[in-house]
Amino acid sequence: MRTFYVCLGLALFLLLILCLQPFRDVARGRAAEYALAGASSPLAAGIIVAEGTLTPSPDVRRVGPVEPHLAGPLALPVTLGPQRGVLPPGSLLVVDGRAIPVEGSRVALADPAAHYVYDHPVALYGQQQGDEVEVWGLADSRAGLRALAEAETALLRWPGLLVGLALAIVGYTLAVGGTYAFRKALARTDRPGPRFAAVALALYLLLGYLLLGSAWAMLWPTVAGLVLTALLAWWLAGRSQPARPSATW
Repeated sequence: MRTFYVCLGLALFLLLILCLQPFRDVARGRAAEYALAGASSPLAAGIIVAEGTLTPSPDVRRVGPVEPHLAGPLALPVTLGPQRGVLPPGSLLVVDGRAIPVEGSRVALADPAAHYVYDHPVALYGQQQGDEVEVWGLADSRAGLRALAEAETALLRWPGLLVGLALAIVGYTLAVGGTYAFRKALARTDRPGPRFAAVALALYLLLGYLLLGSAWAMLWPTVAGLVLTALLAWWLAGRSQPARPSATW
């Protein structure tokens, strides 16, 4: 039975990881918004916005610079945010006669991948890494980049924030279920106390920040987690029995 609860807990936390996936590009979009607005912020440190033309490297024989992004087996069935593409190594962005190597694995696209061809003017934003740029967004103009950045941060604004809050609530519920399953695997038979809610929140936020690494991406999960933790702790405190002080979590 203990093995069953361990497997159940792992399955619930795997589902939690899937619930957090739609938030992973929020930080990119927010940083791009700062950079496009010309704002000075640590969030936009190392972010580059450039306009030019894409050309292939001399040793590359590729029809186009962008390839469609293939969703993995754990991808959500409903696509959230802009369409994605892959910018493989071997492309150069020519800006005022200077050639900058560019590439990107999950590039937000304003148009389908087939729309982008070599020697066609483009605009992009991404992160400077030495002499190269990791591309985050690709469009035909700066206006298109702004639309992409807004699409990537849609979960922070109305009406997309409703989806973000719903995902955050579901995620915390999964964290509570997974924590309870692990608790049962430890052969705990007493009722969980208020500390149980704090343990679930700690695991929820720890996994979220390790996976997303951004306070902007974890905005709604953090807010929803704190509110739901307070409610769950209050409810558990009302159910706890004073005669059984061992029921701490």
